[in-house]
Amino acid sequence: MKKLMISFIAIIFLSVALISWKSVADGAAVINDFGCGMFDGNGNFVFTDMSHAVVTSSGNGMIRCEATVGNTTGQAVVYSGFECGTFAGVTTQSHETVSASGQATLICHFNSH
Repeated sequence: MKKLMISFIAIIFLSVALISWKSVADGAAVINDFGCGMFDGNGNFVFTDMSHAVVTSSGNGMIRCEATVGNTTGQAVVYSGFECGTFAGVTTQSHETVSASGQATLICHFNSH
């Protein structure tokens, strides 16, 4: 279910990217405050709009999302290697850390080469 949800989010990102990409000439497109799906400390899917993305003219991209989420584990939780949709494409170069207090940061990198 979680992979399906992240894949669905990736499709939305790609759709927006195709529209946004046409406005990028020789620079980088910077996109802020878009919807971003991530996990809480218990593995549940959560949604935030505290986000930042960059897509370069060479087709590389990254997203960074932050949120305060639930974490009842009492310790930091790390997720990595899951499918993540950037505005440049889908990648498994993904990493999310949720602190014991619930501060979550998701970072995904897409390399077009």
